[in-house]
Amino acid sequence: MMRTPLLTSFLYFFFIVASPISVWSLPTSDHDLRQAISQTAEILATQNSNIVLEFNSIENCWLFRRGSIRIKIPENIAYKLGQPLAKKGINKILISLHDTESKTLALKLKKALFQIIIEKNADVNAILMANDIKSFSRFKSVVLIPAYGDAEGRPLNKALIEPAKGVESLAQQMNRTIPDIDARVYNPNLTSINEMIDFLKHEKPDLIGMNVFETVLERSTEITGRLHLELPESTLIWGGPTISHAPFANILESLPIHGISTDNGQSLIKIAKQLQPSNPEVNQAILDKTDGIITSTSITSLKPITETPGDKSSLAKVQLTDIPYDEPDVTHRTSYHLPSESNGPIPHGKVGNTPLFINEDLLGNFCAGTCVFCSLCLNTKKHKSPEDVFNAIKEQFRPGYHDSIFFGAPDFFHDEKFVKDLTELIKNDSLLREVPKRATGRVTISDYEILKKMSEAGFETVSFGIESFHDPSLKAMGKRTSVALNLATIEKTFEAGMYPTIYHILLPLEATVESSVRDIELITKMIKKGAAVVTVPYLNVFWGTPLSHHKSVETVVYSFPGMKKPLEVAKHVSYADPQLVPIREKMLRILDKSLNDPKYPAYAKNSLSTYGLLTYRSFLEAVSELHPDYFQDNIRRILEVDEAIYSVLKQEATTTPSIKYPELDMLEKEIKIRRTLLLNSCLKKVLHKLIDTANKLKT
Repeated sequence: MMRTPLLTSFLYFFFIVASPISVWSLPTSDHDLRQAISQTAEILATQNSNIVLEFNSIENCWLFRRGSIRIKIPENIAYKLGQPLAKKGINKILISLHDTESKTLALKLKKALFQIIIEKNADVNAILMANDIKSFSRFKSVVLIPAYGDAEGRPLNKALIEPAKGVESLAQQMNRTIPDIDARVYNPNLTSINEMIDFLKHEKPDLIGMNVFETVLERSTEITGRLHLELPESTLIWGGPTISHAPFANILESLPIHGISTDNGQSLIKIAKQLQPSNPEVNQAILDKTDGIITSTSITSLKPITETPGDKSSLAKVQLTDIPYDEPDVTHRTSYHLPSESNGPIPHGKVGNTPLFINEDLLGNFCAGTCVFCSLCLNTKKHKSPEDVFNAIKEQFRPGYHDSIFFGAPDFFHDEKFVKDLTELIKNDSLLREVPKRATGRVTISDYEILKKMSEAGFETVSFGIESFHDPSLKAMGKRTSVALNLATIEKTFEAGMYPTIYHILLPLEATVESSVRDIELITKMIKKGAAVVTVPYLNVFWGTPLSHHKSVETVVYSFPGMKKPLEVAKHVSYADPQLVPIREKMLRILDKSLNDPKYPAYAKNSLSTYGLLTYRSFLEAVSELHPDYFQDNIRRILEVDEAIYSVLKQEATTTPSIKYPELDMLEKEIKIRRTLLLNSCLKKVLHKLIDTANKLKT
């Protein structure tokens, strides 16, 4: 039977156009429309945040979003709400949906939406306000930018990018506490600097906050100059966890920023509340008077900052649903490649995904180390009594949510009697005793019985700032420890029934090729025994630390368009062993490729121990390429590192037993083959030596 053009058109519409669109996505009848309105009201009422209804030029449609996340509302509903706005020349409105109980809010929203859509009342803002729902056609826009790139100024590997939790939390805090603000995060690591600039030029935010680390300062200064040239009306502020140690005068003299936030972003919230759009002079006056903000005016009366103030507890409030893990958002139009914390294997050395964090307010911040690279504020707070700390843990611990406890003092062992008394209290509590725990501390423990008591109280690991197994390096870095003490404490930790987490700097001060190779051999054996490792490839220079004035530090000068004048900063550490500079550069190039090697399961990118081992592997490969005399011995060393990588990944895989990882089977087979080949090679060498010896004896 031949199909007529009319029949063909009907079949095309029915099967291709109509069938994928459900009643939910495109309500047609009055009943369907009313049902969709009710469902929309219920969804919006649960947002507990400011949301924006806008015509999105990229998506070419009206949509609702919360920050950068698109809210799944029927397009037809968003369209019907957007049409009366478009007729008035309005392309977006902000609706404040926090501080109201969700059921009450749903009823108000349902009534307002009925009046706008069913009764065709064209004044959207007036209807929302009449139903006691705050709505703004003019509101403040804030964009927060995480630090971009790596320490060498290169873009990050897309597969390794993680959300900047502190920045995300700050944006969420603004959207959930300030009624007339639209705050979102633009992470240029997900796209590019150019795409971010284009986005910001289109949005024209009133306030731009940049998260800045001294280790990635080059790209931060470049971005700052470009933002000033492209968006001169926007208020631009720097911030970051170590910014309170920065050379404020130099930065403000060199960079076109309006201020520096020194209190973990809490001053940004104060500014956002008072901000006046398109009024730079008034906004600068607000900055000059705001506590926690350093400006060119306020720096003249600045008191010394001894620590970074501010409420860090907000970081725990970050909601994973506000971060684009599962699908692209409407800001970047992409998502993070790493799994969220709520799924995927638990990384090696991590005792839980949602720990209760016990900080220095309870545990104190005393530390006997004098590390030249440390930027922490130390020795200003004493610990509370063991009973007070124990009671605080009992009060704050939420069974069913917290799956572990992290004791985050710089040195948990500073007062050994305190640790003994506290662990005894925990051990005698049937609930807390069973909760996995970790602590951080120095290796300078005088009474190793403490480690046994900790193990009995449910501690699984202790993180030690070992940094190096090379005495000249330990002395140069001000560690006030020794290789012998490092090894003894690690062994005692194993004996106590816990495993050590080793913080390690592969290329510290006074490092040599030989000392770094020896460190790798030692740590690889410890990992096979059960230790975890957190590795830094080389020593970073942080603001305000003794290292920033060290004789071995080299400075660099950054100069980009838009800056007031060039900025000179300390960056690199020069090495006594000149071989290490080219080895370091080659190691970083090899490491970049290794981190994206498909022979490792995807979750390997989220494993700190695997990162450390891949760093060691890359170093050994770089040494072999540049110094062939190391080649034969490094074949064995690289194989041992690969065996350690396999053991770590295998252990992590056991935390998700329902998921199979075929890469692990392939990796195991490869290691067995290479081990056999290495053994055969060794046997051949032994055989040749025996033959040579026999021939010499005959002669």
